[in-house]
Amino acid sequence: MDSSIRRVWIVAPHFPPSNLASVHRARLLANHLGEHGWEAHVLAARPEFYEERPDPDLLRLVDPSVRVEHVGALASRWTRPFGVGDLGLRAWLPMLCALRRAAALGTMDVLHLTLPPNYPALLGRALWRTHRVPYVVDYIDPWVPESDLGARPLSKLGLSLALARRLEPSAVARASGLAGITPGYYEGVLRRNPHLAGVPTLACQYGGSARDAELAAASGIHPRRLETGSAVAQAVYAGALLPKAHIPMRALLRALRRHNSGGGRPIRLVCLGTGRSPDDPAGFQVTPLAREEGVAEWVREFPERHPYLEVLATLAAADGIVVIGSTEPHYSPSKVFQAALAQRPVFALLHTASEAAGLLKESGAGVALTFDSEPETGTLAERATKALQGWPPPTPPRVQWKVFAPHDASEVARRFAEFYERVLVYAGTKKEKGARR
Repeated sequence: MDSSIRRVWIVAPHFPPSNLASVHRARLLANHLGEHGWEAHVLAARPEFYEERPDPDLLRLVDPSVRVEHVGALASRWTRPFGVGDLGLRAWLPMLCALRRAAALGTMDVLHLTLPPNYPALLGRALWRTHRVPYVVDYIDPWVPESDLGARPLSKLGLSLALARRLEPSAVARASGLAGITPGYYEGVLRRNPHLAGVPTLACQYGGSARDAELAAASGIHPRRLETGSAVAQAVYAGALLPKAHIPMRALLRALRRHNSGGGRPIRLVCLGTGRSPDDPAGFQVTPLAREEGVAEWVREFPERHPYLEVLATLAAADGIVVIGSTEPHYSPSKVFQAALAQRPVFALLHTASEAAGLLKESGAGVALTFDSEPETGTLAERATKALQGWPPPTPPRVQWKVFAPHDASEVARRFAEFYERVLVYAGTKKEKGARR
């Protein structure tokens, strides 16, 4: 065995052909870490245990060099009656067994835990206890939100939040690194766990992969949700609509009604994958808002999650692309990278603190209107109405790609490779302190 090779195991219970958004963090890292001296092993549950409809084309986007080990899980038909559907829980014990085998063989230098699902974060402490493997907790989304989301204490959401607050301190207790999309994803963890002061951290977006866009263009996939030869401008919003994104979405819809009633070329908003759950074609979230704002005739919503390559093909065929942010400062939508790579004009409503707003403005990829944490819908709608005049432009934007260069998927992997080296140094210091006690 070559001792000079560094090996990272990335725990991602959902991995292609799963079509959940979280799979792309693990996929993009695993595809490119080898370029920077780290051999990636992905630990995932077997696809037959996924509850969501799979997307087989996603397997084409996983580099053949990536090593993937699949484990079993409890079938959801057995656990759902007891209120347990989370794949991270159903596959927890098989994942722990697989990690212990790899650690015993000496084939693991760093353990990388992507959240969500959240419960596999507890695997890190378990493996540190038995094999002293340093682990990183990577927050794709916060486990413990900054607010209670309006949950009642005895509701399912309320109980889930209470459990998160109880379990997260245990999960990160022995962590040798914390990562997240932006610093806001893990800063609360550091505040709640002061003993982690000094632990290596890394804030890093998913990044974008030109290879994804090229494969979508070469696939010949027809964007079935767009009308051919439409006289109206078709603007696409693709991806989840977060609870804290309803205010900016409502402002956009109000602006759309005013714009379309004022003459000029009307705009139709086409929404993909905005539903409450991935496979529910009736889980409308934008349509009810559109009805309330009197603009339902200009909105077409397809709530179920669509195949990834189809989404990319649809973005590339649209007249414009809409990106909606959240009133939470930490949120920075990764979809901005797919939007830029589609080379269609972007119209975004984003929090002032969102990294995506700066990227759009600096690169010239589109219009970015910003707001604070408590925006007034009417004021934001007025600003959006003015910005929609002349949008989308008839020609593609002239994107300054150098602005996006630090967020290329390979560059993101390079930053993680350097981060892992810092994690190893920190973990070595922890081991020395432990040995002296």
